[in-house]
Amino acid sequence: MVYSILKSPDAFLLGGQTAAQIIANTLGQVPEGISVIVTAGTIGNGGTIPLPSGYTRAQCKYAVWGSNFPSARYGDYEGDRSVIVNQATGGVTCLFYSYDSEGESYTTYGTAGYLCIAVK
Repeated sequence: MVYSILKSPDAFLLGGQTAAQIIANTLGQVPEGISVIVTAGTIGNGGTIPLPSGYTRAQCKYAVWGSNFPSARYGDYEGDRSVIVNQATGGVTCLFYSYDSEGESYTTYGTAGYLCIAVK
């Protein structure tokens, strides 16, 4: 069994747990003979979550959450936020739409936290 934790996951919270706690709980349930690497980090909108060395995209599953969104301009309304990951490519979208007083929209991009679980 191979265990690996990268990029200091202690700084992230998800569901009341740090990424390190989630990783420890996950790795504790891995059967003998299975190799698992868990990585965590942050990535900007439009980025691609890096592959762990020796693993393919098909061997990876991802979770993402909003980590940092810049504020809308003063007096503007912040609309819906979108934080998604494409499981096939590892590509991340992290954005929200804001509206000014005339109802015109503009897009603001943020940063997402991610967790990658790779199994082979």
